[in-house]
Amino acid sequence: MKAVRLEAVGSIALREVDKPSAGADDLLVRIEACGVCGTDRHLFHGEFPCKPPVTPGHEFSGIIEAIGSSVTGFSVGDRVTGDPN
Repeated sequence: MKAVRLEAVGSIALREVDKPSAGADDLLVRIEACGVCGTDRHLFHGEFPCKPPVTPGHEFSGIIEAIGSSVTGFSVGDRVTGDPN
C-alpha cells in the first residue's frame, strides 16, 4: 500500500509499505481522507519529538476492511472517522 512518510525532519516522501493486519483489538481502516493539522506541521519542522520514519495524519475517515477477533459493534464496510489522540 502507499503511505506518505516523514523520513526525517523536513523530508516527506510517498512510499510503498506493507499493509498491516488487524490485531485482536484493532480495526483495519482503508483511509479515504486525512487531514493535515498542526501536529503534522510540528513533526515536519522537528518541533515535536518523533523517531522517523513515521506516517503523519491522525485525523482521518475511511472504510473498515478488517476487524479484530475481540472487536464488537463494527462491520466490514462501515464508514468511520478517527482522531486517536
